[in-house]
Amino acid sequence: MKIWLLAACLIGLGSHTLSAGVLGLDLTSGAPTFGSGFQDVNLGWSFSTSGPVTVTALGFWDQGSNGLGQSHDVGLWILGGALQASATVNNGSDVVASASAAGRWLFTSITPVVLPAGTYVLGATPGTSVDHFLLNSTATTTPEITYDVARYNTDTGVLARPDGSNAGVDAGYIGPNLIIANQVPEPSTFALILFPLAAAGLVLRTRRP
Repeated sequence: MKIWLLAACLIGLGSHTLSAGVLGLDLTSGAPTFGSGFQDVNLGWSFSTSGPVTVTALGFWDQGSNGLGQSHDVGLWILGGALQASATVNNGSDVVASASAAGRWLFTSITPVVLPAGTYVLGATPGTSVDHFLLNSTATTTPEITYDVARYNTDTGVLARPDGSNAGVDAGYIGPNLIIANQVPEPSTFALILFPLAAAGLVLRTRRP
């Protein structure tokens, strides 16, 4: 009985670990340069994937970790194509720490969406906000994705795909971000855990008087 209880605990632990995720992009330590006062534009960045990844939340940068001046709509599109997911980020969204002391991330969960290999665009609405988009910052991405280029559009007051590209801005217009779910282990991983436990349980049963 104890053997099977241990197995159940290991399965539960595994499912909890699988629910965790990682930042798609994060700033490294140091003070980034930034801009504010953008109006009627969508800013963001594009990235590519070499295999399927699952996105579980969309977020926005909180410069100074002192709250956003207004809510921001964040969208995720196929490059040149359809919207895949969107969310509104505000001061009630979940806080996620950054490696940079300049601020933090705020994230809103979405229905998980699987992105096949391809190129995608993140964009966010600044409206008339004083919230900051980071420019020419030092940032790194999780290994599951590869940074592409800064993206923008103009003359729109609503969330819209930022198709314009600006290679002169390092690490994109950092405001929008995403969380990617940890990769699910192959079934063989669970087999390696459960098979010895099952075998041990069988031995105990055969030895029972």
